[in-house]
Amino acid sequence: MTGDNNETWQEIKKLFRECMSLDETNRVRRLEEIRQQDDSLYKEVCGLLEQAHQTSDEMQAAVDGLAGEINSQKDSEGKHIGQYKILRQIGEGGMGSVYLCKRDDEQFEKTVAVKILNLSRPSKHLVQRFRAERQILANLQHPYIAQLLDGGETDDGLPFIVMEYVDGTPIVQYCDENQLTIKSRLKLFAKVCEAIQHAHQNFVIHRDIKSNNILINQDGDPKLVDFGIAKLLETEGLNFTVAETMADARLLTPANASPEQVLGKKITTATDVYALGLLLYELLTGQAAYDLDEVSSKALERAICESQPTAPSKKLLHSSHDTFQYRSTTKDKLERTLSGDIDTIVLKALAKEPERRYSTALELVDDVHRYLSHQPVMAQPDSFGYRAGKFIQRNRAGLLTTGGVLALVIALVGFYTTRLTQERDRADMRATESEKTADFLISILNGANKIQHTEKMTVEQLLGFAAERIAPELQGQPEVQSRLHFVIGDAYGSLDEYDKALSHMEESVDYLRQADPSHENQVQLARVAILLSIYYRNDGEYQKSEDLSHEVLALHEKLFEPDDFRISYGLNKHGQILNAKGEYSEAKEYLERAVQVGLNGVGENNEFTADAMNNLAIVYRNLGDIEGSERYYRRA
Repeated sequence: MTGDNNETWQEIKKLFRECMSLDETNRVRRLEEIRQQDDSLYKEVCGLLEQAHQTSDEMQAAVDGLAGEINSQKDSEGKHIGQYKILRQIGEGGMGSVYLCKRDDEQFEKTVAVKILNLSRPSKHLVQRFRAERQILANLQHPYIAQLLDGGETDDGLPFIVMEYVDGTPIVQYCDENQLTIKSRLKLFAKVCEAIQHAHQNFVIHRDIKSNNILINQDGDPKLVDFGIAKLLETEGLNFTVAETMADARLLTPANASPEQVLGKKITTATDVYALGLLLYELLTGQAAYDLDEVSSKALERAICESQPTAPSKKLLHSSHDTFQYRSTTKDKLERTLSGDIDTIVLKALAKEPERRYSTALELVDDVHRYLSHQPVMAQPDSFGYRAGKFIQRNRAGLLTTGGVLALVIALVGFYTTRLTQERDRADMRATESEKTADFLISILNGANKIQHTEKMTVEQLLGFAAERIAPELQGQPEVQSRLHFVIGDAYGSLDEYDKALSHMEESVDYLRQADPSHENQVQLARVAILLSIYYRNDGEYQKSEDLSHEVLALHEKLFEPDDFRISYGLNKHGQILNAKGEYSEAKEYLERAVQVGLNGVGENNEFTADAMNNLAIVYRNLGDIEGSERYYRRA
């Protein structure tokens, strides 16, 4: 053994013994320190720790075997593994080494990656684990997973795996080098989710999803690699198992560990969903979800298990110029793109409790596809609903005494959340406004209960009671005042109280015009103004309706991409106003644009496009073009 290699081995033994003397939490911290200093040392120490639950004789054999292998593997070029000739070493870890090889038996030529145990005297446990990895790969056949091609054992009885060689770049590095937009990054991420879903369907949890294990090949497609610490879900009909390692999560980089891994709880497919959330966070922002450098073991555990990650759109505050350049955009545009739906998707994947995450990778990728096609996402933000549920759980006994008033408050909240869903504005509610709204509604419950006495409050009385308290209790908070007037106005509209509904919608618009002209507030202004213009139209105030609709269209062009469904919606409503005024030719122009934007953005099989087609059919009918009218009615 050369002097350098001998020094390396002595360092590995020293670090291994140090880590063995630590409790599990401090071992996490120490391993992370080692990884930051020298990744190759980190892998070797982890490989030894993996066997630490075996007998001392087995451990010593493994340690002695590794010492003998360190030097020999450095000079492996030209040697053979089975019928494969080694070209060079391309990877190394505590459990195995990976070599670039070519088939060398004169049957045919093929370049492959061969993984082999790097211990001359591996334990029975390691051999079983290695064979299990090979069997796992044999069961996975997916275009985005590196494929198992062959396998066998050397003359010395060491098992090896022959894999498809992926000449690729880690996904985060690839996205940055090619300056991929957010949309392109999401499409690439969706393919990764599909690969993980395939693994889950075959009862496999990867447990080590990170950029370096997802390589992008020359065709621009991802290839998921390294199932070395994958875990089989408990299932019948499988004749092999993966032996549990000692403290599985401890072999991972702490920044990639889920709360259940850190706490040593049950590992499920939700663990991979969490890791996908971490990967997506980094792809979008260029930063990790948590700042875990140089923290104590307790702080590390608190950060992962208790601290809520900053929303991706808010993480950009201290980003470098490269972050935006790598995404072919500017800071303002990137913040607008990430805020709302994408924030919601990422934070749901990163929920502390596994049951509150996406239950499968398929659900996660479905929401990504929904976002890309301008569809409402299924993820629910942690705003009023979650907080209200916790409030009710904490105060169940007291709330039972409020009787009908509680039902009315729930109805009021129902109007609010239902309209948010229908109008696709969940994404634009900011957390602070949600909290203030929740507190206000709860205060209504308490106040109404005090004055209720023996008579039951009607919905109209409750709405009036709430409306009277908006100005005095929420002074100087125009965003919240606007939203509550909108809620109440919408509720009155559902009760056919159109005069009151119109009045509250006007108040909502007025307050938003006083508010800070942020992107979220401008989106909200456009949404409320559309509804107010519809109320004006229904009330016969056509000029007011048209003027306000023009304002909305100008806002839409400023706020959204040309094929955004909200632009189609605004054009559609403006066309309806012109049709109501009898200006059919002008209405036809706007509605044809609405249909085209809808087709370009969300496609034909969508309610927004169908509604625009239906209204265009009405205008064709009013113009006397019965054939054109029938054509669009049928399409709608």
